[in-house]
Amino acid sequence: RRLYRPRKDVRLKSGENLGLEWLYRLLSQPSRIKRQIRLLRYLTWHYTGQM
Repeated sequence: RRLYRPRKDVRLKSGENLGLEWLYRLLSQPSRIKRQIRLLRYLTWHYTGQM
C-alpha cells in the first residue's frame, strides 16, 4: 500500500520564472545564510576595496 507523500523539492514555477529560485533555496536551507553573507562581504571588499 502506497502512502501519498508530497515531494520535498516542490518549487514555485513563478519563482523560477522571476529568477527567485535562490530565495527558495535560501529559505529551505538556512545553513546557506552564513555562506551568502560571507560572499556578499567578500564581493563588497573586492569591488570597493573597503570593508
